[in-house]
Amino acid sequence: MNPNAEPVKSDSMPAPLVLRDAEGDILNTGTGTGKPAKDLSINFVPVPYPQYQPATITMKPEERQFWRY
Repeated sequence: MNPNAEPVKSDSMPAPLVLRDAEGDILNTGTGTGKPAKDLSINFVPVPYPQYQPATITMKPEERQFWRY
């Protein structure tokens, strides 16, 4: 807020609080740490954690497809 303020040393900041669930797993607190929930899904399709399967798109040889997002 003050452009003339002295920079804060990063070692003076406390470490982020690590929260754990009842099973001892690190909770995702929105800080970029933790792991996804066990019931993670994308568009109602379950995503197996931690064995993420790569997406595959099947198509015929030389078939043209028009994609948009």
